[in-house]
Amino acid sequence: MASETIPPPHHHQDVDEVQIGSHAFTFDHVYSGTSSSSYRIFEDCISPLVDAFFSGYNATVLAYGHVHYLHSLLLHL
Repeated sequence: MASETIPPPHHHQDVDEVQIGSHAFTFDHVYSGTSSSSYRIFEDCISPLVDAFFSGYNATVLAYGHVHYLHSLLLHL
């Protein structure tokens, strides 16, 4: 099985695109694991969903990543 090492994506504050090799991926928000706080991620991504939920809308939050990184905050909502 062949493998290829891809350098980590370049993260810049307030960007919405990550370039990995020749592929570009666009997201609503992109955060650096070393400079982003759980609070900022919650305020940007989760808080609007919670507000909408209490206004009668359905909302789903999926936390994916390293164990204990933001999961404990999200699971207690």
